[in-house]
Amino acid sequence: MRFTLADRNARPLDRHEVEAILTDPNLLRLGLIDEHDGSPIVHPVWFHYENEMFFIATDTDGVKARSLRKNPNAYF
Repeated sequence: MRFTLADRNARPLDRHEVEAILTDPNLLRLGLIDEHDGSPIVHPVWFHYENEMFFIATDTDGVKARSLRKNPNAYF
């Protein structure tokens, strides 16, 4: 996983601070590339973070799953 600061003047969080935020279940917005026309799409999703992995529930045949299978790059 790679972290990129949205505000270059902000203090970066250390790994423990990031994990403390991520281990508290919350809503995030998942940015993907549309499987059909390559345009960006953003979907709100609930997530669970554990052992440096994100778990997101979605339909197997849903837009999010199909788009991620075609292009696994994501932004949140």
